[in-house]
Amino acid sequence: MPPERFSNDELLQQEALNKKPNISIKLWLIAGVAIAVCVVGLLIAIHPGQWQHSHTLPPRKVEKVPDMKMIGVLGGNYIMGSDVSDSARDSDERQHQVFLNNFYISSTEVTNLQYCRFLNDRHIAADGKMNLPGYGEHVLVEHFHWGVEYADGIWRPGKGKEQHPVICISWYGAKAFCDWAGVRLPTEAEWEYAARGGNRSRGYTYSGGNDPKSVAWYFGNSSNMSHAVAQKEANELGIYDMTGNVYEWCEDWYGEYPSMPQSNPKGAVEGTERVLRGGSWMSVAARDLRSMMRVAYMPNSSFIYLGFRFVSP
Repeated sequence: MPPERFSNDELLQQEALNKKPNISIKLWLIAGVAIAVCVVGLLIAIHPGQWQHSHTLPPRKVEKVPDMKMIGVLGGNYIMGSDVSDSARDSDERQHQVFLNNFYISSTEVTNLQYCRFLNDRHIAADGKMNLPGYGEHVLVEHFHWGVEYADGIWRPGKGKEQHPVICISWYGAKAFCDWAGVRLPTEAEWEYAARGGNRSRGYTYSGGNDPKSVAWYFGNSSNMSHAVAQKEANELGIYDMTGNVYEWCEDWYGEYPSMPQSNPKGAVEGTERVLRGGSWMSVAARDLRSMMRVAYMPNSSFIYLGFRFVSP
């Protein structure tokens, strides 16, 4: 039987019919992808923490401070400063957008024990002075019985105060420690970002919560003294005492915030005072404990409520 023959029109019609299922499959695939994207976007909008934090930074140790846990902070964008509707707001807290790279920050303030390790390694004399390259000679730390003390050629923590934050520390004393350890002081932008929980932030007023009693040592519960680190609740990133206990030095000169978006800002180019953050065991007003609150002192200040923590890129 001879093979069946088709006209050109019939062949074209048959070819079109054969292609229809392929077009239909492609349309279904496109629709499926679009739906999936929409669902993922909706989930991110509703539960951003579950999606933004699926990645973490690898663990990091600081060789000269091996007993300090470092917290990896994923960078990103945030609005630094406080909203104009905040009744506790100060005029120097202008809101502006900031982008930060990833960094690591110490989980606690530097302790008396850790600071003594530095002082003894650098053979700092009883007067607490050191010549810092580019800054000249300055007093790093003052003696205090629940800080650090010098006797018989050795620096020691006050008795029973090994795990208390080092106090009576000048900005130069904080910087000298950081240079020795191969780390640095946080910028003011890094400090605030970490205090507010980074990209895990839940929008708390204080670092880790809205009740200062649960996250901070301050005038209302401190019995007029500092306390051992990491005794209160940590914040969203696992960082302790960014509210209360001791004010913490930052790298920056104090200056007016810019209005334009900033990328990894380092503060004012020059100034006379350095930034401190976080409030202390002496803070009476709860407003002084807010994560957005700014304070500035002369860098040679070394009071009993001043300490520091450090960061590593």
